[in-house]
Amino acid sequence: MGDQSVDVVVVGAGPVGLMLAGELTRHGARVAVVDKSSGTKSISKALIQHVRTQEVMDAAGAIDSVRALAVPLRRVEVHAYGRHIGAWRLDEVDSPYPSPVILGQDQTEQILEQRLNTLGVRVGWGTEVVAVEHDARGVRLRLKNDHGEQEIEAAYAVGCEGSDSVIRAAARLSFEGERYTGEQFIQADCKIRWSYPTGASHLFLTDHGDAGASGYLMVIEMPNDLVRVFVSLPDDSPPRNDDPTLDDVQGALQRLGAPDAELYDPIWLARYRTSHRTANTFRAGRLLVAGDAGHVHVPIGGQGMNTGLQDAFNLGWKLAAVVTGGAPDLLDSYSAERVPIAEQLISGTDRAYRFVLNPGGFARGVAKRLGPFILGRDVVQQAFRTTLEEVGINYRGGPITTDRSRGGKVKAGDRAPDARVVDAQSHNTIRLFDLMRGTQWTLFIFTGERSAPAPEVSEAAIIATRHSAKAVVVHRAPPSFEAALATDVLDRAGHAHHSYGVRSPAVYLVRPDWYVGYRGPLADTAGLDAYCRRVLAQARS
Repeated sequence: MGDQSVDVVVVGAGPVGLMLAGELTRHGARVAVVDKSSGTKSISKALIQHVRTQEVMDAAGAIDSVRALAVPLRRVEVHAYGRHIGAWRLDEVDSPYPSPVILGQDQTEQILEQRLNTLGVRVGWGTEVVAVEHDARGVRLRLKNDHGEQEIEAAYAVGCEGSDSVIRAAARLSFEGERYTGEQFIQADCKIRWSYPTGASHLFLTDHGDAGASGYLMVIEMPNDLVRVFVSLPDDSPPRNDDPTLDDVQGALQRLGAPDAELYDPIWLARYRTSHRTANTFRAGRLLVAGDAGHVHVPIGGQGMNTGLQDAFNLGWKLAAVVTGGAPDLLDSYSAERVPIAEQLISGTDRAYRFVLNPGGFARGVAKRLGPFILGRDVVQQAFRTTLEEVGINYRGGPITTDRSRGGKVKAGDRAPDARVVDAQSHNTIRLFDLMRGTQWTLFIFTGERSAPAPEVSEAAIIATRHSAKAVVVHRAPPSFEAALATDVLDRAGHAHHSYGVRSPAVYLVRPDWYVGYRGPLADTAGLDAYCRRVLAQARS
């Protein structure tokens, strides 16, 4: 890699960096990607893709590869202090991808690198950033690899290289938090023989036998008949830093959850400790961070990689729009939207972690006696899925979110839901997600339960098209007119109107990252036009 100039340098080619580089390229930016490692990971590490992440993979064009390799995680059996209390049902999310899936980080990275290569970008492996300079005009990075040192100039640089981020350090961003003490995690990816049938993973809340010591272990089904056994234990004194043996992991599993379990054929063993930290902003001028460079947390719920991928998906289209000159500066909205998500994640996982380690006698009793009742309630299951699968994340009230309607199921800032509709020309069944794919904004014009006035439909469609958005008219009643410049779909069954909670004519302007940017009554075309002028690409003359 010789001296060169690009729009954006992405530092770090893990899942977050690869996703970001792909999104930037897909949206028209010139990108360079560097990583000091020699290639993608050879170990599974992060293991789960939640529902929202699969939707992101769909929008990014990588979902077919994910689904071909992953196995669904439909059910987690829960055992609390020696008693089976029920199961978390994870396969009922309202999405084309109704459950999380298990797929090793190594394979996720390979999928994303292949996608990036298809887009014409190669990762500069074995390349370390040794110096960073930045000012109001741009960024200059000094790189070092086997060929010597080179300099690269860019309009922006994004650190996706983990908690020791050189970009975060150069930006002088805070990274507040603390390391957890007194606890360690050991794990094995291996095969298992035990008395539980296949088809579910298992969570055990446990007593360690020491005074007041509690914890948890999980047995997670993986592809190729493997499982991951993940155990929290009180730390050794002095702490050990070597990898555990398979006997170490098997002994913990037998002692804490499954006395008859036998582990064999390990492919990865690991021991580690964790912390929780977050930057107070993800941007300082022309330097930005995403993923673990901006936030780290305790590994409860498998949220880390998923949150980082969504950082990248949020940032990619915005940064590309800025560097290609087609839109106003949207970059402050990246921190405004994603920092609160990181803070909520860290707060939630910290509370869960401390509760698991120090539940107290009363809480243990409640878990054993009332656990079956609590887990049996649909409202509890639904709330858990919405949080864990990250489909409830929203940017309501954010700097590029405008809501000019009241009530309703889906508000401005919410994830745009999917629904089955019918193409008006072919009469083929399609999905709203099919219509949202691409790099554009999508304006859904809902005609409501009665057919909307044709002039208002046409005017909304023209406004969207003027600002490079795709207009899609969703007819609830049989259409009595054709809207100029609009792509018509029929919603005779009402699935789309129900998913969005629409009864009267309304418009929903969906961003390229599949969140609703603007919502308003169809008649309020002035509000729609004002929003488009403020946020979208410059209007066509």
